[in-house]
Amino acid sequence: MLWVLLTNFPAAAGEDLVTRGYPWRFMGASPLLVFILVSTLLYTLNHILRLLTRPPTDWYHLPFLGLTLAYALYQTGSLWFVIGLHQAGNVVYYLMQQMMDITNTTDDRKHIGFGILTELVLLLVVMLAVPLLG
Repeated sequence: MLWVLLTNFPAAAGEDLVTRGYPWRFMGASPLLVFILVSTLLYTLNHILRLLTRPPTDWYHLPFLGLTLAYALYQTGSLWFVIGLHQAGNVVYYLMQQMMDITNTTDDRKHIGFGILTELVLLLVVMLAVPLLG
């Protein structure tokens, strides 16, 4: 567990700086929707190897997570908060991969649908909880 935290943190922090921090800094006057769409697109394309080499069941969640993290940055203005949220998401994803065997799932539509639903629940939690923090 500690290994996951230490090895993943620099990559996640750098990714957040590139896909959210810079757009946030340079798109400050842009409408919220434009910032979120640009940030989400950058986040998804940043995982280009996953997009090109793996089936959709391995990367469908990227746009939804990008949307959630961009929205969290908009609400808090804190890149550190988003880095922590991103890191927590990576750790949970890693732990779930270790605990659950989903290789026996044959219905990709259900697999992707469930994943999208869980990402939307995360977005809803962020939308409801973040305003309470500040």
